[in-house]
Amino acid sequence: MVSPATEENFKEIIVLAEAAKNETLICPLCKGVFRDPYIATCGHSFCRPCLQGKSDLCPLDHNTLSMVVKNLAIADQVGELLIHCRYGTKPIEDDADEYEVDPDGCPMIIKLGCREDHEKECEYAPVRCPNSSKCPVVLKKNLGDHLLVCTHVRCPHHRYHCSFEGTREELRSHLEQCKFEGLKGFLSRTDEHITELQEEVKRKDEDIVFLRSMLASLSEKVDQLEKTAIGRIEEMEQRQTKVQREVVEARHGVNFILNEVQNVQMQLGVAGTMDTHHLFKCKGTFVGHAGPVWALCVAGDMLFSASSDNTIKVWDTTSFKCMNTLTGHDGIVLALCALGEKYLFSGSVDHNIKMWDIQNTEVVSTIGAHENPVCTITLSENRLFSGSLKSIKVTSSPLSLSLRSGT
Repeated sequence: MVSPATEENFKEIIVLAEAAKNETLICPLCKGVFRDPYIATCGHSFCRPCLQGKSDLCPLDHNTLSMVVKNLAIADQVGELLIHCRYGTKPIEDDADEYEVDPDGCPMIIKLGCREDHEKECEYAPVRCPNSSKCPVVLKKNLGDHLLVCTHVRCPHHRYHCSFEGTREELRSHLEQCKFEGLKGFLSRTDEHITELQEEVKRKDEDIVFLRSMLASLSEKVDQLEKTAIGRIEEMEQRQTKVQREVVEARHGVNFILNEVQNVQMQLGVAGTMDTHHLFKCKGTFVGHAGPVWALCVAGDMLFSASSDNTIKVWDTTSFKCMNTLTGHDGIVLALCALGEKYLFSGSVDHNIKMWDIQNTEVVSTIGAHENPVCTITLSENRLFSGSLKSIKVTSSPLSLSLRSGT
């Protein structure tokens, strides 16, 4: 079976190897194998070249033809058709537009979708002699034998467009007059330079490909960083909005409290009695510690202060002057508690509790009750309560001792 080359833009010669099995792949208009099949508005399939620019009626139902969508199913089946190699066919003597199998040509049967790859390498393809256009056309498989007996040659400068073709004897005479022969040294150096430039261009192209790949990678990383930054900015904006909302709520709460205070003042009928600025007034300042003060304790007219400088200072509450400094702890003093005006208890980061004689300013006893810093201490009757990390301990003997001393 033959599909004739009826279209100017479609000159392929197709001779099917199994004609009877492929009748469904024949276009109703051109009677040849489908070329780029499309489904028309009538529902039938036709070649795209048969439909373009035509207003023919469908030969099957006589409806007007126009393209709708490509028929991929038929296109795949056409690609799987088994055909004879182009160089294994010949025109039929009575009809030059149709072809038949040539018993002397290429015997290969190939898929239509693979014909181009095969025919590029087919040994039955006609080729011309590279020595001269005057030589007859030969098959590719016979070219080697032809070159062994070929008497024609081209000018060695034919790549510079010298048109000479002739015998070897004629070539010698031609070279005496060829304008390129005198320039062959220059032309040779030029060819070498061109070769070097081509290699340089090839290297540059490789560098460009590498740089493009790097640019693509960097662009991807930039996109990822941009997405991450946008996410973080959105998160910060959400947090900012939340903080602003909390600030507004806090201000509303403060205003509400101030209004309540004003209402209370009005109800009491005494202006300014709730003004906190008139309730307290600084009468003096105790200065002397070298670090933050963590605890205070009063015994009579004396004020005791514990500090990060590992000391306990004794202050006169009337003169605001330091009367004495108690040293003995090896760490920050965090807690103080007085028993009357005779004994003072202190807790420190060094894990110890010390009992001081206030009058003699000396350590009476050291209690190693904890394995962590002593954060707070308090007294109740004859018991000393001390708090540390995750534990509270009770000590009775130091208080008993002080009580027996008459305090």
